[in-house]
Amino acid sequence: NQQNVFGSGNSVGIAANTSSVNRNLGLSYTDPYFTIDGLSAGFDIYDRRFDAQELNLGNYITESLGAGLRVGYPITELDRINFGLTLEQTKIETFDNSPQRFIDFVNQNGNEPMALITTTSWVRDRRDSAIWPTSGTLQRASAEITLPVLDLRYYKLGYQLGWYYPITNDFTLYLNGELVGL
Repeated sequence: NQQNVFGSGNSVGIAANTSSVNRNLGLSYTDPYFTIDGLSAGFDIYDRRFDAQELNLGNYITESLGAGLRVGYPITELDRINFGLTLEQTKIETFDNSPQRFIDFVNQNGNEPMALITTTSWVRDRRDSAIWPTSGTLQRASAEITLPVLDLRYYKLGYQLGWYYPITNDFTLYLNGELVGL
């Protein structure tokens, strides 16, 4: 990740992980000052593959391809709201000895279901620094909901709280908690 690529203020992220269990390839771009009002805009493209057989978790393989757009808007000096829309297709490969819930899922939704996913979040950042924080908090509340126009329908709600506390000049204690509901 580069937060200020070529001195532009824009952020570019490239992800590449190609282990035998996970493959994660991704590209993201964010313009934090897309408009003079502070509207940020960005996109994400990704290809993720997970082979559960390699970890003896079950005999199945998933691969997700997705592309999405996102915008964010500051509502106060500390608070920001974000919105996103992502199109994702997940291919699920099952075998005779796959876990029954995966076989049932494929029977109900097919082995290549698509989803149109909306995301909304609120973020409050009270850290003393976004790059090297030593004190403060970072809170995030989020909702992820699929639109009922494609194959999958679900929702996910989440809340995260991170707390930074300086122990010495060189060490900072960081505690992070997260709640997720499906």
